[in-house]
Amino acid sequence: MNGETEPDDKATVIKPVAGAEGVRRKDREAETPIDEMEIAQELPIMPLPDTVIYPHIVAPLLVTDDNLIKLIDEALVGDRIVGVVTLRDSEQEPEPENLYDVGSAVAIARMFKLPDGNMQLLVQGVARI
Repeated sequence: MNGETEPDDKATVIKPVAGAEGVRRKDREAETPIDEMEIAQELPIMPLPDTVIYPHIVAPLLVTDDNLIKLIDEALVGDRIVGVVTLRDSEQEPEPENLYDVGSAVAIARMFKLPDGNMQLLVQGVARI
């Protein structure tokens, strides 16, 4: 070896689709700028303990809950946009009454499936919801 590091065989990169400037959709040739993305009237909601994601901010998220992993898998098949809302108290269950009223729609820019079944996401805030 000539000083280069070997790639980590344990992590698998799945469907890298865009940089921070937009998200590529399967039915479009070009990337859609964040400011021009259409957001559905209803979004799947992902509760976040102790985390706020503002529009235009790029942030990593680790998803460990099986239900949230399924939610992300379904979003990846669709328009790749989910809603994120902060929990009022990170010790509480993620029930609707335990969430703040305002959150963000985020676009999933990158998704990494980890060997333990968890997901590492790179998301970008699209709009306040």
